[in-house]
Amino acid sequence: MSELIEFDRTYLARLALRAQIMKEHPEITLQADPCIFPAVKELYTYLSGTYLPLRYPTLFRVTGSSSSCGYLYNEATKTKLPLCPPENPIEALSLLGQNMYVRSLRTTLKSLG
Repeated sequence: MSELIEFDRTYLARLALRAQIMKEHPEITLQADPCIFPAVKELYTYLSGTYLPLRYPTLFRVTGSSSSCGYLYNEATKTKLPLCPPENPIEALSLLGQNMYVRSLRTTLKSLG
């Protein structure tokens, strides 16, 4: 999976462009068939709670108390991503898209099953 998520000097510019495109064209950039809702939640949980903070500890850190869901803090964007996935898979995909540059989430979800 490390080859799918890119972090380099263009990270912030790519995220800004992606956020703009998702805002202007949500109907074509954020889609999820109901049959993949469990895969979206699994991917969200894995990326936010395990992969990103362990793989990139200087860029992402887990915050919050153990009694609550907590957050993944993005040091580059200064934003917090809830560790618990939203119930709405479109919202989960949007949050992922705002915090990481994945070449193809479609490919990622297909590889999960």
